[in-house]
Amino acid sequence: MRAGTFTVDDFKVYGQLGSRAIAVLIRVQELISARGPYQYVEVGSFMGRSLQPHIQDADCTRAVSIDLRPDVTPDERGALDDYEGISAEDMIKGLAEHCSADDLAKLETITDTSDALRRFEPEQFDLAFIDGEHTHVAAFRDFLNVFRVMRPNGVICFDDTTLVLAGIRNALTLLEERGVPHAMAFGRGEITVVALGEQSQALIDALGEDLTRPEARVERSARRRMSEVALRDARPHMLTEDKVVRRKIINAMREDGWTVSRVDSDQLV
Repeated sequence: MRAGTFTVDDFKVYGQLGSRAIAVLIRVQELISARGPYQYVEVGSFMGRSLQPHIQDADCTRAVSIDLRPDVTPDERGALDDYEGISAEDMIKGLAEHCSADDLAKLETITDTSDALRRFEPEQFDLAFIDGEHTHVAAFRDFLNVFRVMRPNGVICFDDTTLVLAGIRNALTLLEERGVPHAMAFGRGEITVVALGEQSQALIDALGEDLTRPEARVERSARRRMSEVALRDARPHMLTEDKVVRRKIINAMREDGWTVSRVDSDQLV
């Protein structure tokens, strides 16, 4: 795929990837495609927004989509993401509105976790995208399964960086411990890019500063998101266990616009 072939506006399939994330993913695809034909695998596809540019790219000879497709998935924030029971068939139907039959012929869908990759022969894929369950444990597990099927100079991208940063850190630690040449960058739009091989730093440099974020900023964002989760989870316990803290929280919540009624000085309804 030549640079400039795809733009953000070409992503027609509905999905959760924003324009900044798409810009980073397009650039990575261009850099991989510039090497020649490539094979692509992703964990977590939903409606296929991230699949579309690869199955439309003549340089992509194979695209594998792995998605367990549960109705809901856990999230590091404590929430449950609702994916509306979208099946692989639903995804393919949506992709067919924008992709040709020849494009779709290169697509393979697997309704399973990334553990399905353990049945694959190693060193098959040049580019991978991990966008599955938004937990640290799942992100690291997906990385382990994806890594074994990557070619030595492949690239692995993660979505939702600040949600699964600990999982990404574990992945980088594993590469360091095994002595695998690699380089990484935190991209805009919550994308992390991990390049493998002796030329990995050159690929990361080619991303450009306009598509990357300083590590310190990513760390601050991750801490803030997790602090918000911790505070939200702690409030119910604090309300019931400490009268002084309870009164302070009630006042703070009222200042934030909450309507808090009190049965007596020590109880809330």
